[in-house]
Amino acid sequence: MEHYEFIDSKPGSGGLKERVLGATIELWNKLSAEETNNIRAKLNELVDAINATGVPLFPLFALKFKGEGNLAPTTLEVGDIVHGFYASGIIWDNATYNGGDPLDKANYTRIVDSFEPELFTASGASNLFTLTQPGMKVQNLFLDRGMRYIDTEWSQVGDEIEILGATLAAGRKIYVTP
Repeated sequence: MEHYEFIDSKPGSGGLKERVLGATIELWNKLSAEETNNIRAKLNELVDAINATGVPLFPLFALKFKGEGNLAPTTLEVGDIVHGFYASGIIWDNATYNGGDPLDKANYTRIVDSFEPELFTASGASNLFTLTQPGMKVQNLFLDRGMRYIDTEWSQVGDEIEILGATLAAGRKIYVTP
């Protein structure tokens, strides 16, 4: 961006308009419509430049980093890294946008250095268990020390794990790792 120069500044004035004193007001003292429009265009250029470098905010999370190969600075794209409030008292420092409705928290995957493994004890009433660490993506599930297979023996939807099949007997141990 270049500095704006007035159209009719006097030589030696450093680009500034100079006031002409006299009995009548001369055109020299006034900005022409062209100069006014040029100043407006330069101000709009500044606004556009500032907006392009600002962090765009989206309904749930603010953009933190653009994903690999993503170039649109003001559009949320698959693979972009965001941060913000997940729920009351829970802040996600980094999450990946997976695509879909940006208002649906299920369309984001939390990125963390590590989650702690969790241990659940079956109540005998339900095979549904809620993770205490929101956003944790379970990689392994062990039932009484035996590994179970995802999608055939257990599934995860959001922050809930469900053991598929018959209801587990009370006291059985479920161990999940991130």
